[in-house]
Amino acid sequence: MGPVDVDAVRPRLDGGRVAFVRARDGRRFVVKQHGTDEGFARELRAYREWLPQLGEAVPQLVAAEPDRRRLLLTHVDGENATDVPADSLREELAHERAGAFLARLHRVVPSEVSRTFGAELAARLAARLPRLQTAAAITARERAALERYAERIGRLDAVEVGVCHLDFSPRNWLIRPYGAVVVVDFEHTKRDALTRDLCRLAHRSWRGRPHLRMAFFRGYRRRLTPNQEHQLALYAGLEAVTALSLGMDVGDPGMLQIGRRLIAEVTGNA
Repeated sequence: MGPVDVDAVRPRLDGGRVAFVRARDGRRFVVKQHGTDEGFARELRAYREWLPQLGEAVPQLVAAEPDRRRLLLTHVDGENATDVPADSLREELAHERAGAFLARLHRVVPSEVSRTFGAELAARLAARLPRLQTAAAITARERAALERYAERIGRLDAVEVGVCHLDFSPRNWLIRPYGAVVVVDFEHTKRDALTRDLCRLAHRSWRGRPHLRMAFFRGYRRRLTPNQEHQLALYAGLEAVTALSLGMDVGDPGMLQIGRRLIAEVTGNA
């Protein structure tokens, strides 16, 4: 690529950073340096094994430096979906096209129905609770309620598992000038419960906005079964604990607020 000019550098929540650079021939790239080995390994695997099938719906991997946890990606021109005016037609179209993208991602490898994955998710939730209570992030009553959520998740016996983004929300969607949606940030991507990819949307973006949910499923072209709707409702407990844990780890007040709201809701319903 040769010498480059750096247009901007932004810190990442995991301690890494993202640099937006421009080659002397005018081509633009993104240099993404991860703060953790796990996030780098997940994103590199996604770009090498799964994302090539999605073409221009994702950035393209140009090069990787594992010893520095760095990825060189093509730059995508687009407006972040969080900046689109609320309740506008553009916002609705973004959710519809995001649904179409997620349907493609979920089909890059055949999914399978697991009888044990619910127990794995329950174990993840339960493992985070002692630390949260020790840090006074949750009360003993809230912990008991979340443990009941974990027990219910653990009893799920038919969980569809496939390739998931696992941070699928408007902040990771870029809207191209002609309206197409490009999805970014695959550091959480792995095989997981497909309905978990709807958690950020269901418990944040779609709250009180059913038209966005309807638009998404127009693009997704597949309705949730009653069993999957039940799973999505239960995953609110896992989403609450995830948001609160992340907010604590990186000192993000907004994420802490989301976590506290969800904790209050799920513990009130447990």
